[in-house]
Amino acid sequence: MYTRPASDKTQPRALPGRALASAALLAVVAALGLLLAPRASASDEPDFLFPWQDGIAWQTGQAGFHGTNDAIDFFPPDTPLGGELSCEWDPWWTFQESQHWILASAAGTVAEVGPAYILIDHGNGWTSRYYHLAEPQVAPGDPIVAGTRLGHPSTLGECTTGPHVHFWVHGPNGETTASVTLSGVPAASLSVDQWISQTGNFEPSPSLTPTPTLTATPTIAPTLTPTQTPASVAGDADCDGRLTAMDAMFILRYAAELQTGPCTPLSGEVNCDGEVTVADAAIVLQAAVSAQPIVPDCAPTPAITPTPDPMSLPTPTPTATPPTE
Repeated sequence: MYTRPASDKTQPRALPGRALASAALLAVVAALGLLLAPRASASDEPDFLFPWQDGIAWQTGQAGFHGTNDAIDFFPPDTPLGGELSCEWDPWWTFQESQHWILASAAGTVAEVGPAYILIDHGNGWTSRYYHLAEPQVAPGDPIVAGTRLGHPSTLGECTTGPHVHFWVHGPNGETTASVTLSGVPAASLSVDQWISQTGNFEPSPSLTPTPTLTATPTIAPTLTPTQTPASVAGDADCDGRLTAMDAMFILRYAAELQTGPCTPLSGEVNCDGEVTVADAAIVLQAAVSAQPIVPDCAPTPAITPTPDPMSLPTPTPTATPPTE
């Protein structure tokens, strides 16, 4: 039988320290429990469908998976691939809209309707987003089913090569569009420039269509050719009335003879040397960053009439004096 040595009996027992150690151990176990708690599994993934009408062939874009959440572009049949990239701030940008509809990929609730996009909450941490969208047909809070009309593909939303939908999926465990299946097809297996018509996505019958919150469909009627007005701000090369880094880009492109524009010749020349050059772009960029206006002082110097040089003046011809009689 073990008997504690007398020296041990004289030592106080370190109960407080043991209690603290036990508490720390419990805290660690609790933290591990949180980390190891069950998370949403792949079985919770909604039955995502390609976001357009079954039987109508759309194309996958040539950019592949790109951007946030591995987005993928889908082009309707009335938008050919290979168009020139155009941004809403370009002077040559025009609004274009497909006649086809973007359909909801799965059932859920409309979470956001923003400039050119709609975000749908499918529950369990799953969302889907549709960008470059015109004429939104739903409002935040609307319950929807797969196949609900969301809007038309368009050139709205910064930069596009033509009307299309920029589609992405986000899951609770970091899943992206490349992680899911669309109409039973693993999205990761999709190739660029691929035609797809079997989507299994149909517009719902009227009995299944939720009553929309919107009282009227908002109409977007942008001018096909943006109206250009002479710039009133020195250095405003894109005629938007503001001085930004984009103006410096336009001036550089104009100086390199890559493009022309109705505003660049009027306001791109800000250093009073009579030409639109890289030096003008540098001045505009610095002014845009510092939020200071450019006040070019290009007033012509008054002409100074030179004083004639006395040595250069012609010698007057003496007048002959008639002889005196």
